[in-house]
Amino acid sequence: EERGGGDGGGGGGGGSGSSSNTGSKSSNSSNSSNSDNNSLRSKILELVAIRKRNGIHARSKVVVKKATADVYAAVIDDRVVLKMGPGDWSPGASGVKLAGGKIQPALACSGFQFAVWELPSQEG
Repeated sequence: EERGGGDGGGGGGGGSGSSSNTGSKSSNSSNSSNSDNNSLRSKILELVAIRKRNGIHARSKVVVKKATADVYAAVIDDRVVLKMGPGDWSPGASGVKLAGGKIQPALACSGFQFAVWELPSQEG
């Protein structure tokens, strides 16, 4: 299947950040919020770097591998694999390979209910 276009399955939110801004100056909650923001920011920066490194853009080819209520998985431009949602799925267990079916993808980034794999780096 190419470019799902539909609702894309679950993965919408999680909503782990409770936004109860009461205006009180509790240093404990502000430090926790800062830490959460820094963690979220670092994950977003990692994902942007993966996108740039692999030349992913708005017209990239998307092949949906699984779309259910609890997991959405897709291969993007035969270079990146994305899994969203709480369901169990991985490219290795599903037999997904990149570069024309030749290369096992390597985990590049993961977080709360998501993971991204890409072609292994060709260092050396």
